Amino acid sequence: MRHAVDFIEGAFDRIRRKLIDDLNMLTSDELNYLACKGLHSPIRLFLHVVQVEEFWLKSTLLAEPFELGIALDWKDPEIRLDLEHVLTYAREVRRRFMDYLESLTDEDLENGVAMQDEGHKEQVAWVLYSILEHECIHAGQIRLIAKLLGKELPQGPLLFSK
Repeated sequence: MRHAVDFIEGAFDRIRRKLIDDLNMLTSDELNYLACKGLHSPIRLFLHVVQVEEFWLKSTLLAEPFELGIALDWKDPEIRLDLEHVLTYAREVRRRFMDYLESLTDEDLENGVAMQDEGHKEQVAWVLYSILEHECIHAGQIRLIAKLLGKELPQGPLLFSK
């Protein structure tokens, strides 16, 4: 049975489509805009979302060695990123992530996966929720930065719009 997993897949698909739509409405300068020292630009936030998804997928859900697909110096926020380059990386990570979700049944959501703490396990459902929540939070931050730049992005719920 896959009712819950189907819902989860749909949620991941909807938030990513909305986030990419929002990013595509921004210019290169807006994507790389730093609202203030110590914060990240919209494109850096998106890259971070993808890197965290890849980390959880590889290191926790698949128990594979983890290495960032795009690595850059986080101490240098002035490094400009190209949206197409980040989108290419994001599509590959998401494809692997959706392949993983496709392999699950609703019952699998209750399975425990080892965390980095020796002997500590969390349910697959908890890990998936954490990944989705993380993306939703940063999607909201990206929308806030766009608003600070004077952009009017389409309104509506981020996650549950169809």
